[in-house]
Amino acid sequence: MEKGFSHKTYLHILIIVMVGILVYSNTFHVPFIWDDAAAIEENPVIRNMENFFLNTSGYQFNPRRFIGYLTFALNYRIGGLDVTGYHVFNLAVHIINAVLVYGLILLTFRTPRLKGSSLSHFSGLLALLTALFFVVHPLQTQAVTYIVQRVTSLATMFYLLSLFLYAKWRLVQGPGNPSGGRRAVVLYVFSLISMVLAMKTKEIAFTLPIMVVLYEFCFFRRRKPVSLVPVLLTLFIIPMSMLTLDRPVGEIISDVSKRTYVQTDVSRWDYLMTQFTVMTTYVRLFFFPVNQNLDYDYPIYHSFFSPRVALSFVLIAFIVFIGLYAFYLSREGRRENRAEFRVVTFGISWFFIALSVESSIIPIADVIFEHRAYLPSVGFFMALATGIIMMVRAVRNRTSVKVMAAVIIAVVLVLGGTTYSRNTVWQNKVRFWEDVVKKSPLKVRPHYNLGVAYSKQGRTEDSIKEYLTAIQMNPYHYKAHGNLGEAYFKLGETENAIREYLTAIQIEPEYLDGRYNLGKAYAKQGRTEDAIKEYLTVIQTNRDYYQAHINLGVAYFMLGETEEAIKEYLTAIRINPGHAVVHYNLGIAYAKQERIGDAINEYLIAVDLKPDFYEAHYGLGLAYKMKGHFEESVREFQAVIDLNPYHEAAMKQLESIMRMRQ
Repeated sequence: MEKGFSHKTYLHILIIVMVGILVYSNTFHVPFIWDDAAAIEENPVIRNMENFFLNTSGYQFNPRRFIGYLTFALNYRIGGLDVTGYHVFNLAVHIINAVLVYGLILLTFRTPRLKGSSLSHFSGLLALLTALFFVVHPLQTQAVTYIVQRVTSLATMFYLLSLFLYAKWRLVQGPGNPSGGRRAVVLYVFSLISMVLAMKTKEIAFTLPIMVVLYEFCFFRRRKPVSLVPVLLTLFIIPMSMLTLDRPVGEIISDVSKRTYVQTDVSRWDYLMTQFTVMTTYVRLFFFPVNQNLDYDYPIYHSFFSPRVALSFVLIAFIVFIGLYAFYLSREGRRENRAEFRVVTFGISWFFIALSVESSIIPIADVIFEHRAYLPSVGFFMALATGIIMMVRAVRNRTSVKVMAAVIIAVVLVLGGTTYSRNTVWQNKVRFWEDVVKKSPLKVRPHYNLGVAYSKQGRTEDSIKEYLTAIQMNPYHYKAHGNLGEAYFKLGETENAIREYLTAIQIEPEYLDGRYNLGKAYAKQGRTEDAIKEYLTVIQTNRDYYQAHINLGVAYFMLGETEEAIKEYLTAIRINPGHAVVHYNLGIAYAKQERIGDAINEYLIAVDLKPDFYEAHYGLGLAYKMKGHFEESVREFQAVIDLNPYHEAAMKQLESIMRMRQ
């Protein structure tokens, strides 16, 4: 932004920040939901910063979204899996985006084409209104409250920052200083760096160079095509991140087709027809943000002449016409200077260009997600706010102006209240998925995820109902069968559990969780050899599946093969040294081999990792007793009783030691 900011500008920024914090103040403890599990909770890559700086694991995990996953790793390094830090980061990014929107509009009204426009005196108010719409609108909640969608808001931040710095660079090149000096070079270089960062955060940044060209065309008279060459060269970053180039040209071309075809059962034509209706759904949500849903049960359209497709196309064409007509009105040489109409044109163009990556002819598995409207919303709110301010300016009656101002404030307050209310739904996984099931009752995925949520709350019977519903809708949903088996296993219905695990594996032989759980069920039935076969199958496919190593060790121990059990426990510890149970199991194995010192070391690690692990305290007490360290032994047995007052074995051991010491 610009030095010499007025107090009013700083006040506006303070309002944006405070309003943003207020409407999202109830999100800091929203749990990990849905894709957060794979991206964060269960993702080993983000657990070590070395994967992002000392080796290529972090980059290879997802080259196109490297920066986003790097921020997840930073969050994990600071606070582990405490969701508060992740939400603070997400909200900070969202507020920065709103401030960048504000600053970009202020800069835009300092460009040669808008500097003398009749709306320039209202630029601060226009910038504030746009930023407030952006920061409080409930449609933004999915990109802010849903932690994994940080990649969307973060890419938007770099996107806006790049354009902001580009605009600033163009403005410092005054008539007396066409090059702009060293400051201009810094601004231009950092604009390009931010552009690259955006493209390494999410694929939606592909449109950024096009947006820069459009900005140059709309708001600057003396254009600099040479300066746009490096900008346009960044268009190759995302395609090159998706392709393997060390192959014949024919294979590369074939790969291009595959990489732009994420959805395998929807043709490009059908996807495009459907996206016409999706775009109008986004527009409807901008004006009437009701019945928001994370997982829409959205129909696929096949014909342009379907009534909804045709009507959607008419609405889109009308919005495009408004943009073109606004550009016509902004032409120089007309009787009055209406250059501000270019902001409307730019805003509408922004909306459609930013949306084009996910709403065009590239089929994506889910045809609609609300977070996809986050970046396009910048242009939409820009055009909308410009139209509103032009209406306010046109009204000469003071009373009418006050009424319009009151209506605008009321709208912002209602939107903020709706956002706060929407965020309350996110605070509880069960409530959240119940809301999704209510809005998409005929879709399999919400029922399955609600079953998972019920299971995590210990509501096993309710989870079974949801898994059965999902299976009824899709008998080949192997994960629903697997989780249903797990629910039966919790209820002690081992035979039913085995039946579901076998069904899941028959549908998907590579379903490792199903095989692992099948091994546990066999072990419970005493079928140790069968359990070992399943664990070995899992490990052959994924050597880092440490839970299988642990249970394989237990199975070997049950067969009396203590040395083999120790090998598996040590392998599990190498993969995940922070798992208390495996250290406890290893301690038991060492104790059986009469390696009491080694057993004590493992028990100590177990209780250090999990202080309330009374079984480990008990094992440690026995080991100390065998060593003759009675004071330490008494301390551990007493710790067991403190944690579990009904632990009879610990009581008997204490009595035994007391008798020995009398």
